[in-house]
Amino acid sequence: VVESQLRSSSSSSSSHRQICSLVYVAKKKKSSRASSSAATDGTTAEGNKADDTSSSQQHKPKPFVIKINASHYHKLRTMFDATYSNSPTFSSTASTTKEQMTHAFHALLFAVVLRYSSLSGGQQLNDFRGGGMQGAVHDGVFDCLSKWFGKQSSSSSSSSDPSGTECFASPFNSALPRFFSAFPSPDIDGHFGSRGDFFHPSEESDFLHPGWYELNPPFSPAVMDRMAKRVCELLEMHSERGSDATFVVVIPTVRHVIANVNDELSAEKGKAKKKKKKKRKHKQSSSDHDADSQEDSNNNNGNNAKLMMSTVHRSASKSFHQLIINPHCKCHLILPPREHGYIEGGQHLRPTKFKESQYSTSVIVLGSKRGWMTGGADDDEKTFEKELREAFASRHAKEVAERKREV
Repeated sequence: VVESQLRSSSSSSSSHRQICSLVYVAKKKKSSRASSSAATDGTTAEGNKADDTSSSQQHKPKPFVIKINASHYHKLRTMFDATYSNSPTFSSTASTTKEQMTHAFHALLFAVVLRYSSLSGGQQLNDFRGGGMQGAVHDGVFDCLSKWFGKQSSSSSSSSDPSGTECFASPFNSALPRFFSAFPSPDIDGHFGSRGDFFHPSEESDFLHPGWYELNPPFSPAVMDRMAKRVCELLEMHSERGSDATFVVVIPTVRHVIANVNDELSAEKGKAKKKKKKKRKHKQSSSDHDADSQEDSNNNNGNNAKLMMSTVHRSASKSFHQLIINPHCKCHLILPPREHGYIEGGQHLRPTKFKESQYSTSVIVLGSKRGWMTGGADDDEKTFEKELREAFASRHAKEVAERKREV
């Protein structure tokens, strides 16, 4: 069995760019052929000894090194310690030493870095440049959401967490103590506090607590479709239980779906006006008009589905449409391209942290109760939208300017 020896080292030019290295060293295996021949002959010629030495040097395993920003190294160590702070296995009275704990942490950190590097196609293993990783929302966004929705959880249940829940995160980019990642629990991510994945939580009651939930799923049509369906189901469950829950979904904007929904709403308003006029003239035929209105609405939905041009677009449009027409949808905010941004998905490996979004993003707020805003002084929806736009504002240009000044 090849064992691993992991050690961390650091070199700092500035505190936020400090790099930690994890080095995997494979222990040398004993050659069964060499030992058997030595046992048979008893003696070995000097020339053979030299050959064996050169051969062992040629086949000496090279150490495998991965790197991670020091800030994330310490962040994950804190999360690891918090996970096992109340564990009897790793308590202060247990026989486990600090050195053993550090070794266990290094082994798990090594594994989780390789896992998320492989998810992005392995680009991060080549000079450790992130690529294909899901961007995270700014910390200020969570502060804004906690301000507006945090009180509903603290006032509804003592067991709820007013800081909210991240439903699609990772040990690297999580901003809240309570988060879910891409893998079911128990798993490697669970050692750093993950409660499993959104579709397979560690406990069935994880999403039944009053409170607010932030969802920034991978922009994959299949994942978004499953996410939208599950959010709608959870909202119905909260409504039936009478609990106060808010789901804040961050997904790409699908423009033609918005146009179709607006057309549907306009058509429904026009039909409602005609319906009122007809009711005044023909009260006895009101039931027939209701049936016709329902049939026309179904036909419109069928025509909208035909506008989807590709399989991917159709899947993305389906989840988007399902959320914005949901009766629990309270607010739909569109962030224009190049006016908002995210945190880099490979932030734990990159020298820069922020990136600017080149596409429109929709922030959809869905609540189980009518009074969905609890944090503002006047519960003013315009104030909420203004603060959320400011929290989403791109920080990329400012970061680049600061790096130029440092150089």
